[in-house]
Amino acid sequence: MKVDIKGFIAIMRRATHSRFSTVLMHNRMLLQCYNLDIDSDVGFHYILHIPDTDEYESEFYNETIMLTPSEILAAYNEGHKLLGERKKEAGAKAKEANEELYFSIKKDHAELKFLFYLKDELVISEMCEIKYPIDMTSVDVENIQHSYDQILSRIKPGGACLVFDGLRYGLQDKAYDCSEIYYFIVKYGKKKIRVPLIRSMFGGIKEVDRFLISIQESSLGDDIFIYSFQFMKKEIVEQFWGYLLNY
Repeated sequence: MKVDIKGFIAIMRRATHSRFSTVLMHNRMLLQCYNLDIDSDVGFHYILHIPDTDEYESEFYNETIMLTPSEILAAYNEGHKLLGERKKEAGAKAKEANEELYFSIKKDHAELKFLFYLKDELVISEMCEIKYPIDMTSVDVENIQHSYDQILSRIKPGGACLVFDGLRYGLQDKAYDCSEIYYFIVKYGKKKIRVPLIRSMFGGIKEVDRFLISIQESSLGDDIFIYSFQFMKKEIVEQFWGYLLNY
């Protein structure tokens, strides 16, 4: 099954911003969720929504599999680098270099295979082996499902939901200009909610196309909120969800 390599590498690069080593691809999303009993040092649940564009029309994105972005990028970068060197040595034009990606299911696993061509001749191939089919009862998968369902269930039914346009308030620039944590102060009734922003959550993207912040009342208590950041760049949407204790 052929996969558009440019689009796939784009979402793998974005997925490395999640701070998790692996992500679950399911229902055209990349997901990772933390559990305080397992990884208390990570403070956000992560979701990347795979765009509904021509680059991502492959049936591959309907698969349910675990992916390790760093390993996939390492394999791709190795071939991409060598292809660039060979292209330079041959004095070839950019259009004479070609990169392809295929996903295939084997007897007891699956493979992502990168092929790098120069003037229609194969220069190198790189392969990433993937466990397949995925064990839906594994600890990693159950942790993601449980944590994701849990945070959704903790949204207070009928509770308030506040949404802010981060670009309108210049919050990305403020986060980048702040050496530590920048707090966006939200007034709700008699409360002041401090929403923390750090530059690293933008993954090095200086200008996003859309930036939304949502704050929702939770069923955990009057001073505990569920909040999320949503960033969009070139049709790729990422979300970070977490809990906010108002004090």
